[in-house]
Formats: sequence, C-alpha cells, structure tokens
Amino acid sequence: PCFGKCPNYKITIMNTGKVTYEGIQFTDKIGLYSKQLSSKQLSQIQKRMEDINLFEMNSKYDSNITDIPAVALFIIYKANKKKIYDRYGGPKDLREFEKLIDSIVIDDQLIKVEE
Repeated sequence: PCFGKCPNYKITIMNTGKVTYEGIQFTDKIGLYSKQLSSKQLSQIQKRMEDINLFEMNSKYDSNITDIPAVALFIIYKANKKKIYDRYGGPKDLREFEKLIDSIVIDDQLIKVEE
C-alpha cells in the first residue's frame, strides 16, 4: 500500500463465481468476506477481459514514484496466465477493468466470514 491511507484489500474470484474479499486496511470492510457472483456478472468480467485483450498487455506499469496506489492482478483464464502490476501509466482499459471488478465485488452483498 501507499504511505498514506490507500485502501488495501485482496479480491479472489474463482471460475465458479465464488468471491472472497479480504479487507486489510483503510477500507470500510475489514476482515474476510464472501459472496457468489451471478453467471451474468462472471460473464461480464470475462467478456471485458477479452474485449481489452488483457493477456496482451504489459506485465508492469510503474514509475519511480512509490507513494501512489497500485493494483496487482493475477489472472488464470482459459489456460492463460497473466500477472500485471499497475501503479502508474497503465492503459485506460486496464483501469476501467480494475474499477469494474471493484464495482461488481465490493457491495452490500458481501457476507462477513466468521473467524
């Protein structure tokens, strides 16, 4: 995370649509949460990945500036694997994809997992 109060969380989406969300710091939801995506939501994410040619993007978009938010994507889809570190200078399509994931996952349907 950045040195300020950038949200720090981890989202995992399985090919079944099962989601786990782990809020670590500076986010409204701290702790482990879960939810199930609809087939429509899962298809929306998959289609967007294909539309923006996510697997053709660079693996790193970075800068010497260290105190800015960053996103680390790890994707396995249709036998393709891709890691993308996006801190600075990533394509607009990538940023929009990251926001799409957040908008689909982070909502009131997340259920707190008992620890």
